[in-house]
Amino acid sequence: GHTLTMRSQSGVENLAACNKCHSDLTAFNRELHGDYDGDGKAGGVQDELQGLLNILYSAIRESGVKVMDRSPFWENVTTKAQKAAIYNWSFVNNDKSLGIHNTARSVQLLQRSYKDLTGKNISGADIR
Repeated sequence: GHTLTMRSQSGVENLAACNKCHSDLTAFNRELHGDYDGDGKAGGVQDELQGLLNILYSAIRESGVKVMDRSPFWENVTTKAQKAAIYNWSFVNNDKSLGIHNTARSVQLLQRSYKDLTGKNISGADIR
């Protein structure tokens, strides 16, 4: 039947819509050809993006931003780099696909936000 659900209740991935254009896709967490989060291994797209989200989130907090459990959710945001990092982290995180949509763009947003915020590339990562 017709569904927009990406996984069945039993956890089976619904790749039917994706397979119309990506006939070789067998899983959402498809293999990438690089280690974009610097953990020493090239993982699946969703693994790499979750790693990047975690790294940038930590860098945002280490920059002095306080994370709150209520609106406005971020406090002590004082620099343009912090604002951009929060925006880009939120953009990729709230998409909920973990990089399935626009993988290269998501990787670049997170890596560049990290560099702008910290002044350095993610250690050990393949930079896009």
